[in-house]
Amino acid sequence: MKLIRPTIISNAHLTSSNVAENDHDAWDISTDYATDAFVIVIGTTHKIYKAVQASGPATSPVNPTVDNGTYWTPQSATNRWKAFDQKISAKVENASAIEYIFDNLGLIDGFALFGLEAESAQLIITNGTEVYNQTIDLIDTDAIVDGYSYFFEPISYKPTVIFAEVPPYSFATYQVIISASGTAKVGQIVLGRNYVIGNSLFGTSIGLIDYSVRQDDGFGNWNIIQRAYSETVDFDVIMDTGSAQRTRQLMSSIRATPVVFFADETLSAYGTVAYGFFKDFSVVLSGPVKSKFSLEVEGLT
Repeated sequence: MKLIRPTIISNAHLTSSNVAENDHDAWDISTDYATDAFVIVIGTTHKIYKAVQASGPATSPVNPTVDNGTYWTPQSATNRWKAFDQKISAKVENASAIEYIFDNLGLIDGFALFGLEAESAQLIITNGTEVYNQTIDLIDTDAIVDGYSYFFEPISYKPTVIFAEVPPYSFATYQVIISASGTAKVGQIVLGRNYVIGNSLFGTSIGLIDYSVRQDDGFGNWNIIQRAYSETVDFDVIMDTGSAQRTRQLMSSIRATPVVFFADETLSAYGTVAYGFFKDFSVVLSGPVKSKFSLEVEGLT
């Protein structure tokens, strides 16, 4: 059982990307904007803003990043920065490949991708020379059970990847490449520190929470609004009893903080990976050597 405590990505960390940040024109203090105009702010928030009323030099040239909602309302992160906005369902999209290069991160030994729609994901780490290069095939073959399914089953892809045995370097460059034959997509890129908190046990359960709305008009007619969903994992874990207090302190430090929780890199195919918040953490001090704890995690949408 491990967790990755993410590093918050800023301008200082993102060296380059092939994803253009040109969703809309950049906000300019000298431009008049009509109601419903869209702008982006690149240097600071990397967000898209919508004008709720006209503004500009002749009225009030309000910067969207400091406006209180009178003139502008934030809509979403820009396409390039959706990878770091803590929303898995809001995905970066780019033709053929998505590439990011990170630097100045400090010590990093955990790297995960969520909301993938692509055929492969590659991580390259250089520290003077190349020290890590792993490519993961994202084509999911679990549904291929016979000749018929081989030819007729629709191609599906693994939505989540955790790179195993990432070497810890304090000063290194990290390059991630997500490739597809059509449009490559990724919901979140998470990199940070790995922490081992025990060994996951069978009895761990996975599920999801659906936020869709289903309303009956009283005559048997249903109005269905499909919304996002979050994945859940309820971990059963065994740990050294002597680590109970340290683990509780670690868990208290990540309260209300999105974190990657996973049983093991090799078990990610079981669905035992969630990027989100823990809702409940409870340790049973069942013996002087080993004890069990349960951890309830709800993933981001």
